[in-house]
Amino acid sequence: MAVCSALFLMVAPVRAAKCVEAPSENSSTMSGFKDNASGPVMAHAAGSVSEPSTFHHKGPGYAGYADVSLLATMTGESAVSVSTTHGYAFNPWLFIGGGVACDIYREALFTPVYAAARFTFIDSGLSPYADVRVGFSPGKKDDSLWAMGAYFTPALGLRFALMGRCALNVGVAYVLQSQSTDYSYEDGYKRYFGTTVTLHHSLSLRVGLAF
Repeated sequence: MAVCSALFLMVAPVRAAKCVEAPSENSSTMSGFKDNASGPVMAHAAGSVSEPSTFHHKGPGYAGYADVSLLATMTGESAVSVSTTHGYAFNPWLFIGGGVACDIYREALFTPVYAAARFTFIDSGLSPYADVRVGFSPGKKDDSLWAMGAYFTPALGLRFALMGRCALNVGVAYVLQSQSTDYSYEDGYKRYFGTTVTLHHSLSLRVGLAF
């Protein structure tokens, strides 16, 4: 009996020690697992959170432009033009729409109606762009009757982002407008009819607001 008691006293501390050490090993393993697991998860979560941009134009959706232009013709005339364009931005780069304009010369008036397309090269605070407007341009020069003509104006410019979806656009454009005028006259023997086409070439400095 004494021998059994002595053996029990010798074995009990060893078993107790193993019982105490086991949780320590498990807890360190679990702790290492948590550290390893939580690190990448937290890093991924931190890396995936970004502040929403308030300066870039985000398509798709409605987009519009209002512009004021100063025109100078090849013959030395000058004019002021105002235009408004509305359409759909498929993404931050591509816009398609249409608009109207009013070109006021000293002795002429043109009211272009056009389809428009614009491509913005990068989506950033300062973005270069190219656009084109194609349509027809009813016009009147001097005291003549209203006449129909073609309208074509490509442009290059820079887009300066403002707060929200708004931006300031500054660009240069080439403006081609034609005016077709019917005429008739007679020389005493017979009557003549015809149509004259006058081309107006202009360079334009355009400033506007995108919204």
